[in-house]
Amino acid sequence: MKKTIRLISFLLALILMFTSVACGDSTESTEATDATDATEETTAAVVGAYEGDEFNNGAVGENGCVSSYSEISSQIGVDILQAGGNAIDAAVATILAVGVVEPFHSGIGGSGFMTIYLAEENRYTTFEYLETIPAGGYEGYYNKAQYIKTARAAGVPGQIAGLAMALEKYGTMSWHDVLQPIIKLCREGFALDEVCCEEMSLYADYFAQPGYEELYTHFTDDGFPYSAGDWFTNEDLANTFETLANEGWQSFYTGSIAKQIAAGMADAGAIMDEADLAAYYATEREPITTNYYGYDIVTVPNPSVGGTLLIGALNIMQELDIAQYEQGSAEYWKVFNESCRYSNINAYAYSGDPAFYNMPKETLTSQEYAAERAELFSMDIALETVPKTELEYTKKDVATSEGVAIAVSPSINPAAQGAEVVAAGGATAATDITFDPSPGVAPSTEATTASEETTAAEDTLDTSESTAVDGSDNTLDESKDTTHICVIDSAGNIVSSTNTIGNSWGCFYMTPGLGFVYNNHLNNVSWTTSTSPDYFSDGGKKVRSTMSPTIVVKDGKPVMAVGSPGSTVIPPVIMSVINNVILYGYNVQEAINLPRAFTMDRSTEGPYTDLTAETGRLDKSLLRVLEVYGYTLRDGIKDYDSVMGGIAAIKIEDDGKIYGGGDPRRDYKAVAY
Repeated sequence: MKKTIRLISFLLALILMFTSVACGDSTESTEATDATDATEETTAAVVGAYEGDEFNNGAVGENGCVSSYSEISSQIGVDILQAGGNAIDAAVATILAVGVVEPFHSGIGGSGFMTIYLAEENRYTTFEYLETIPAGGYEGYYNKAQYIKTARAAGVPGQIAGLAMALEKYGTMSWHDVLQPIIKLCREGFALDEVCCEEMSLYADYFAQPGYEELYTHFTDDGFPYSAGDWFTNEDLANTFETLANEGWQSFYTGSIAKQIAAGMADAGAIMDEADLAAYYATEREPITTNYYGYDIVTVPNPSVGGTLLIGALNIMQELDIAQYEQGSAEYWKVFNESCRYSNINAYAYSGDPAFYNMPKETLTSQEYAAERAELFSMDIALETVPKTELEYTKKDVATSEGVAIAVSPSINPAAQGAEVVAAGGATAATDITFDPSPGVAPSTEATTASEETTAAEDTLDTSESTAVDGSDNTLDESKDTTHICVIDSAGNIVSSTNTIGNSWGCFYMTPGLGFVYNNHLNNVSWTTSTSPDYFSDGGKKVRSTMSPTIVVKDGKPVMAVGSPGSTVIPPVIMSVINNVILYGYNVQEAINLPRAFTMDRSTEGPYTDLTAETGRLDKSLLRVLEVYGYTLRDGIKDYDSVMGGIAAIKIEDDGKIYGGGDPRRDYKAVAY
């Protein structure tokens, strides 16, 4: 019916147009044409918010800024700021809004990380809310070929717990109030953009298959693909947020929503149950940092592979003095990509949930390690095979409380060494803090002494087996389908946050009546290698991820927030933008728009020198030199390709002005005031 109405409207408009052309005055037509030409010339002369913003993704302000997937979600964040909320309030609202307008990349069925700067305390912290492995897993429960697009691929979602924890600890608004614009957005609707319609159209035939009725109902227009500009509402999701606002965020884990989730999973043949949901916990962790050409880089630790990879690679780049080479030269890309490869293989090998494993993060992020890895480098040829460093890591004798794993590594704030972390209830302890949705259970502040830590590390694991990652047992797969947001408020608080449901449309499963898609992050779990840090047998263990939201600091003050979606491309694209800004002086939007060329290597020890590059924007002679170095150029990459990441960033200049940047590869848009 909707399609018929639209067709009739189109035909009527066409008739009116031809009528006006036939009857109109030629002089008026000429004047109108001249006016149009003048308008186009004026528009062409003023493109974007500032120099280099050629696709109008940026924004400039003096009080606050939000950069995200959509102008709709960014504006919701700015509205929160202008209503008196702080950056944490605005970030929570923006993240939830992105899940509404970009439902194929993130949402409350997924997970994420936050890196936060707290201006009043002049300190940095991170929140981790990755999915957990349900407790009832068994051999044969999951294999990628058969189950990646089913409810069996879903881990226990963490986004709601993580956002609620950040809001309660550092926000100024209530959970109920922050959810109001999200409920309105779902219920009243919004005009779909081209990117969203492309994703919906791409899978429209898939949604029509048996078993995907909820996707068909929500994301097709009575079976037809949506078109850009069509109005879209999600009444089921509005009702879910209404329940969360009225009953509290805990409803997702222990209340009425949890019961619906568990019942739906059982009907779909998945193991996630009410006990898994009640046992979920989000965690506040200390960031990991390094000093890079006089700037401090602050990002997320394990279970993010990405943070460790990023810090390690930057250290190697600095050891090889990448700044001596011209930006975008063959030598630059050689040093850049080899540094990423040298850090990559060990970062993948030695990462896992800190509640379950003692990993050698201090080694992997140290300058000494970077110097050792830099010795592998030769400008003549790229290493065909990058050797892994043999390091020891151990599995903890995990403390539990009613099935809830307790993270026990000491917490030290990089801005104030030895600072205590304050729990929600007012207690202090030098620990990671967990946020448990179970009724009556306070956030854990249990710590392990040095002697206990030694005793807890009982099982030395075999790293030679546990790092085998191939197409059949890939334990890190977010594809390009994730999202990032950045926020700064007038007080100087900053949030950099990456969120995901895994692959596009996650596991392709929606609980009837709830309105959101679940993640497929059990695809990030090892189902065959018992010595892997990702092995399924530990219920409650966090999955791993490459997400790495980052803040850049100069002389003790934050100067940039940056992050990206893109699975293996996340750390390289963040590093490339950091380099473009701090080493080569580009403004943030110019830094985002510059062409990219990355080796998106995984943890395999076999040969991998494929180079994914925006070849249409790179000089042919440069590409030939890169091939001489030993790289193999991939085909089919567009000039501005979303496979190369999707940066959202904010830069604070010396004069106090705030410059928001968004990636044209994904039509990101910053809004500032």
